[in-house]
Amino acid sequence: MVVMLGNQLGKMLAASVRSFQWSYAIFWSPSTKQEGVLEWSDGYFNVDKVDLKKSEKLREMYERLSLGETKEQAKIASTTSLSPEDLSDVEWYYVVCMSFAFAPGEGLPGRAFLNGEHIWLCNAQHADSKIFNRSLLAKTVVCFPVSGGVVELGVTHMVIEDIGLVQQMKAFFLDFSKDSCSEKFMSSPPNDEDDESLACDNDHDADNTQKRTRSKSGLRDADISMPGFIFILTSSSLVASN
Repeated sequence: MVVMLGNQLGKMLAASVRSFQWSYAIFWSPSTKQEGVLEWSDGYFNVDKVDLKKSEKLREMYERLSLGETKEQAKIASTTSLSPEDLSDVEWYYVVCMSFAFAPGEGLPGRAFLNGEHIWLCNAQHADSKIFNRSLLAKTVVCFPVSGGVVELGVTHMVIEDIGLVQQMKAFFLDFSKDSCSEKFMSSPPNDEDDESLACDNDHDADNTQKRTRSKSGLRDADISMPGFIFILTSSSLVASN
């Protein structure tokens, strides 16, 4: 089982997206507010090298909007920040994903977490909303469980299921996690009070946490709306209006 280290999570997601040349990666983890519910923990959006911090900027814009900032306020917030008008359809899709939450067995992340197996969805834009209700622009989505949550990878074109590729994805996170543990061990002495050091040696607690989470019921998929905005979902596009 892959152990997700908090301070390495963003790097792992970014590296996976670049390595497999997919559009985005998301890590869903148990909510600290709603027991038994998976929520957005971190993610990475694949963009050109000219803006390596685009994922961070998208996250910052979502946080501003979720706090009630209007479209106009978001636009003039900062010369270094993104405004809603700056976003492409794919970027809007990525931002909207941040507002979702999944109870065990609900949605792709919830099902992968509950069953402990990967799920590969082709033609996601035509999927039943009970299975994948974010099917706007992502044509292929893969979810697989890891210790502490679920990794989701998506791409805007159709990719036929490839078990070999799934194994590569899982191995990628496992190898990255092992390398991170080795670097941490070499750079600092073991500390029994260091949770991340313990995670490198033993993921027993993480597995128990996952099992406990699976047994709880939670909220249904969160409404994809934020103060000041209404998201209109269609089969091919995402429109934001205030």
